[in-house]
Amino acid sequence: YPWSSYACNAEGAPDTIVSAHAQFLALGRTDEERSAAYRALVRESISDEDLQAIRDYVQQQRALGSLRFQASIEAMTGRCASVRSRGRPPKPPARDPLNK
Repeated sequence: YPWSSYACNAEGAPDTIVSAHAQFLALGRTDEERSAAYRALVRESISDEDLQAIRDYVQQQRALGSLRFQASIEAMTGRCASVRSRGRPPKPPARDPLNK
């Protein structure tokens, strides 16, 4: 993608907009080491389970993270931070007024 920093970080292509951040610089001692390490990171695939979790949380606009993190987000916002199942909770069965 033209807006991606991949060409700069992985291939060393010059880009006046991209500046190296600390995590990138920590990938190696030389430009070649950093670029190789960056390419290796990009090649790693995300598991299907993690990808589905990301999609679920983004779709519901929830906070993806540990239970502790979610609890802190819920405390700060007063809103649920975890993914919920679709639809409303089922109603309790209607009570028969004749059978008490």
